Amino acid sequence: MTGEQQHDISGLLHRLNSTGSGAAWAEFIDRYTPLIMNMVCQFDYEQERGSECFLYICEKLCEHRFRRLQKFNVLGKASFQTWLVAMVFNLCVDWHRSEFGRVQMLPAISALPAFDRKVYQLSFEQAIPIETCFQTLKADFPDLTREQLSSAIGRVYNVLTPRQRWQINVRIRQRNPGKIDPNLLPSLDTGPEDDARSRQESNDLQQAMSSLSQDQRLLLQLRFRQGLTLKKIAEIMQLGDPFRVRRDLQNALDLLSDYLKLRYSSGSE
Repeated sequence: MTGEQQHDISGLLHRLNSTGSGAAWAEFIDRYTPLIMNMVCQFDYEQERGSECFLYICEKLCEHRFRRLQKFNVLGKASFQTWLVAMVFNLCVDWHRSEFGRVQMLPAISALPAFDRKVYQLSFEQAIPIETCFQTLKADFPDLTREQLSSAIGRVYNVLTPRQRWQINVRIRQRNPGKIDPNLLPSLDTGPEDDARSRQESNDLQQAMSSLSQDQRLLLQLRFRQGLTLKKIAEIMQLGDPFRVRRDLQNALDLLSDYLKLRYSSGSE
């Protein structure tokens, strides 16, 4: 960020935190509405639903004297626009969950590192263009390179079975045919080899799940299939607090990941 841009954003944030913040908020809306609406449109809502999401984002940005906006570090590496894109994306996800429920994540994806899971959500589930995905991720991962993003997309692609990739392709086509990336997603046609590989990977995942304890399998089901919060899971399983649930979930995912890695490395020898 240049010194001039830094001063401009710093001044705007200062005015938002003052008693006469109305004019500053109007300036913010005038300047950044296109950016916000562009991110809302990535979710492919109908016009009315998109407007509701936009209003939700504005309400959240206004809360507690623009507390979210005040968290931006003007001395940091990320530009304000890139940082704002990441924040708006997260608010879009929050609104979507409140309206339509939590998106279920595939167990194989859940076993991936946090960065790869984020790449899955952006590049595969939302079909966000690669460059937009890169700029969005840069807000949380300032040192990210395009080569690292490309590698992560490759890892996610390889974890998905042909049938799962086909299902993703169908969902994207239903929302917006123009967003399908033929280089990222395979064709809808699958041959005998793909079907056999899909069945084998499904069996591998079932075996991996069977290697977990009953409590660990229940944890994964409640979190990723039922979409329950950590607090609710703690109440159901009497685990005390959400922190215990988070720790036990991570242990289960680590075991699942280790089993699959061992299975595939053994199969490749």
